[in-house]
This record gives sequence, structure tokens and C-alpha cells, in this order.
Amino acid sequence: MKMAPASLVAGTTLVIKRIIATSCLLMLPALGNAHLLPKQNATMNVVEKSAFLVVSVPVSALQGVDDNGDGVLSATEIQKHDADIRHQFAARFRVTDEGQLGASVLTWVLPPQTDGDMLDSDYVIVM
Repeated sequence: MKMAPASLVAGTTLVIKRIIATSCLLMLPALGNAHLLPKQNATMNVVEKSAFLVVSVPVSALQGVDDNGDGVLSATEIQKHDADIRHQFAARFRVTDEGQLGASVLTWVLPPQTDGDMLDSDYVIVM
């Protein structure tokens, strides 16, 4: 039986840790009318050589995702344009360490509300 290289095991373990950390964040109890993050804010949690980011991105900063031009995104628009939002975010938002660009392992696009029905919003959360 062949063993996986140590670097592969370490990389897989890191990905699993990141998924667990992000999942824990999403499972935090929601308070009345709670939001993941207020408008025009960002937070970064650095753990060893990893950074976990949560950024609120205004709809006005995104191109081609507001289908009806009302300045807010519906749940349908977020779902439909998820890949495009992630792509635009990755193209414009960079995290570096001494000039070295960090690698993105997992990116999620979410509505800001954590409870109740998803309301149209003028920003989205990118994790």
C-alpha cells in the first residue's frame, strides 16, 4: 500500500481546517435581524500562514450582476451570478505576504442576512 506524500496530506488537512472554520462561522447563532458583516467592512483572521477573510462588497462595485438594474441583488441574482461575483472579487482583492500573492482555496458568495428570508440587498458577503 502506497502512502500519500506528506505535502499532500498537509495540504489536504489545511483545506479541511479552512472548511471547518468557515462552516463554524456560518453556524454561529443568528440574532434578530443579524447580518454576517455590515456594509463596507472587512475582517481578516490570520492563523499561522492562513488568512480567513470576510468582505462586504457593494453591488455598485460589481459589473453585470444586477439584472434588473435596481441597485440591489435578489437571491436569484446572487445564485445566478455567483461565479462571476467570485471572479470579479478575486481579480480586484489581493492578499500578499512580503509581495507573494496568497492562494484562494475556497470562496463563497452569500447574502448579508443570516436569519429569516433573504431580502434584496445592496451588498453581498464574500468569504
